[in-house]
Amino acid sequence: MNLINKDKQFYKKFISIAGPVALQNLLMSSLALVDIVMIGQLGETAIAAVGLGGQLFFLATLLFYGISSGGAVFFAQFWGRKDTRSIRKTIGLVVILAESGAVLLSIISITVPEAVLKIFTTDPLVISAGAGYLSITGISFLFTGATIAYSLALRSIGKAGAPLKATIVSITVNTILNYILIFGKFGFPEMGITGAAIATVISRFIEIVIILSYIYKSNNILAANISDFCNLEAHFVKKYLKTTIPVILNELAWAIGMMVYKIVYARMGTESIATIGITETTGGIIFSFLIGSANACAIMVGNKIGEGNLKDVHIYSRRFIFLSIGIGLITGGILALLAPIIPMAFNVSDAVRKSATLIMYILAAFVVLKSYSLHFVIGMFRGGGDTKFAFLIDIIGTWAVGVPLAVIFGIILKFPLYLVVLLISMEEVFKAGLSFYRYKSNRWIHDVAD
Repeated sequence: MNLINKDKQFYKKFISIAGPVALQNLLMSSLALVDIVMIGQLGETAIAAVGLGGQLFFLATLLFYGISSGGAVFFAQFWGRKDTRSIRKTIGLVVILAESGAVLLSIISITVPEAVLKIFTTDPLVISAGAGYLSITGISFLFTGATIAYSLALRSIGKAGAPLKATIVSITVNTILNYILIFGKFGFPEMGITGAAIATVISRFIEIVIILSYIYKSNNILAANISDFCNLEAHFVKKYLKTTIPVILNELAWAIGMMVYKIVYARMGTESIATIGITETTGGIIFSFLIGSANACAIMVGNKIGEGNLKDVHIYSRRFIFLSIGIGLITGGILALLAPIIPMAFNVSDAVRKSATLIMYILAAFVVLKSYSLHFVIGMFRGGGDTKFAFLIDIIGTWAVGVPLAVIFGIILKFPLYLVVLLISMEEVFKAGLSFYRYKSNRWIHDVAD
């Protein structure tokens, strides 16, 4: 009976964390899909411009996630010990680091947007349109850094519903403003992708206002004051950075790898980058469920390590392995069903539609492996404080396998786009194998809160 109760507690907690996180990511990906569908009515150049113009935002987001995910390791384990003081000290450090990065990247996007776009493409029309989009969305980095920091902290202490509500409001505002500003409705001028950029900035600002209002009005455990933000003892900062720097490097290395893929796709032509814009946005919706489950894994495993309950750590980790495979099979099947349907919503050529459908089938075939490795790297290893090996897995998969294959077969040998995507996807095989090897060693369990 006790075992049954433990099972119920496990799945109840899993759903309470994974559900809001998955739904929040799903809504964000859905917004990206709505954005790209609306912008897609303006043609392939507009899709390519927004896709490439959003690359610095993509890099910024992963930087913020790296900083905040490192903090989440501490939040989860400190929460297991009910250590309020250390939680507030951690949120102070996380916000300071995230906002420092936000300021730097915001300045780059506003002052030299054309230089950023020229990294990816030589098409003057795409550069011109994308630079205008990037110079405006760069302002939103200042809000996004804090939003991600507080969102991941709230998830780690079992308050995943709060950032979800903020995201729902933000997405609603963004969607309405997109419609009004892109197409010039209700007396507003038709602004195209500039309107989409303005809508992004406004909605991001509203999101962080809602989150901070919730934290301080409810006197949440994260409601740190100025003294908490400044209470940064050297030994704690050193411990935090030792755990977090591999996570930041992990996110940045992966992000730069993804940007290299975008450079390869852009060099293959505007049609190729438009195709990838469609497939990645759609794939993002499906992968929201994987990320939600992997985040729940990190939090739940981290809590148990903080409690010192190693028996449950091993029980939870085994359950998450089976969950990762099941979720991968379900989401892969959904993506395969959507493959011939989604591309029809875009104002693109038949060639782009056919290519997008084929690539979505390829991505669907690799979802199980992706889910499996994500639950190890983002879930168990980060929750267990084994951030260095998690970094190593992504580095090998992306830079020793994916990037060389992309450059060789995409640029040098000029293979068709679908074959390049297929070859790049082979990195998931290596990640899954290395992840299982580390898991079996039991060397991934570290008590960072000690």
